[in-house]
Amino acid sequence: MNNTHEIAVKNRKIIRASVSVLFFRLKEKGSVIAECPALGLVTEGKNLTEAKNMFEEAFSLWHEVVTEDGNIHQVLKELGWKLSKTYKAPSKVDYSSVPVHLLEVTTKELPIPVRV
Repeated sequence: MNNTHEIAVKNRKIIRASVSVLFFRLKEKGSVIAECPALGLVTEGKNLTEAKNMFEEAFSLWHEVVTEDGNIHQVLKELGWKLSKTYKAPSKVDYSSVPVHLLEVTTKELPIPVRV
């Protein structure tokens, strides 16, 4: 996780965690892969723009499901997050042995409701 801070939303505290999103092209494949290792999300597109759009859709659906079900804390714990006051995301994935061409690394804010 790159950054966290608390904000109040409708009288409820929310932690905003920034997670890395990697966009890369496998050398033997033409499409662009979008991956967020901290959330276990992977998608792809024909090019970088489509991969970004596909990731936004996948992230939105993922976040909607885990927050509606009220199990975001359990899901993050299962993904290796350390659920504490800082909400530390799992360490980065090592791609050094995978033949990839890294195109871009961005961050995505993940709103996490504070347990009451």
